[in-house]
Amino acid sequence: MNKSICYVCRNGQRPVVAGFVRSFEPKLKSLLQNIDRVVDRNRVIGLRSFTVKLGDDPFSDISAVQTFSFNNKIAMPFTVASEAVAVPSCQNIHSNAAVTVVFYRKRRVEKTFVFRKGELTTDEVRTVIQGVKDFVGESAK
Repeated sequence: MNKSICYVCRNGQRPVVAGFVRSFEPKLKSLLQNIDRVVDRNRVIGLRSFTVKLGDDPFSDISAVQTFSFNNKIAMPFTVASEAVAVPSCQNIHSNAAVTVVFYRKRRVEKTFVFRKGELTTDEVRTVIQGVKDFVGESAK
């Protein structure tokens, strides 16, 4: 808390699943819990994850992020940032995206999933989780 950390730098060349969230969608809990499970099974190969809550006033989001993470037992780092990190010169997160999931390795993006408000369904969560498994070469577990 109250620290400035660059998770991209911290994770270096490892494979990473990064989430960028503008709103707490109904299926976000399921998505993040399932990502946590796959990451936990694949730590030995270096798989890591983190999520960033984007907003106009990140300081006002800190409490909501902490509560969401604690209540839903989210293990991955879940932090806050201003909308400035979403611009094309930085992360290039689509302006209409409520939830964006990015898979990258060696700091190169390999796959991106983007969901507008209301589009993150149970089927879409399954698709993203299968994508994470494929990303790390995990057989059906």
